[in-house]
Amino acid sequence: MRKWTVARYREAYQNDFAARMRWCRLSYDEANHNPVAAIGKDTSRDILKMKAKQGQKLEVDASESYDPDGDKIRYNWWIYNEISAAGAGLENSDQAVVRVQIPESSAGKEIHLILEVTDDGTPQLTSYRRVVLQIR
Repeated sequence: MRKWTVARYREAYQNDFAARMRWCRLSYDEANHNPVAAIGKDTSRDILKMKAKQGQKLEVDASESYDPDGDKIRYNWWIYNEISAAGAGLENSDQAVVRVQIPESSAGKEIHLILEVTDDGTPQLTSYRRVVLQIR
């Protein structure tokens, strides 16, 4: 489990390194750049905090995400289980808008929701956003 904390990002950070090497020799227009992972209208890299109620089904929208090079992007949402309340479920985890089922009897806990946005450029680049759902 300890190794997985970093290893789950291996492909993304290796591709990021490869892209940075290309930036050294290619013009901006010739190189690939990371997509922008937006939550709602927020395109920052900040961790977002949202309130949620136990038992609620909550939608989180990343449809404003984009790629600065115009590459096609794909979405992958997942729950950071190591630090999240147990029992949350996701619907449409490969779509821009994900639905999160907040577990019953989880008041006072948090769910850490991770968004990965990956482009189809060369190399494929991934950007991340974290949404912390604070359950009341």
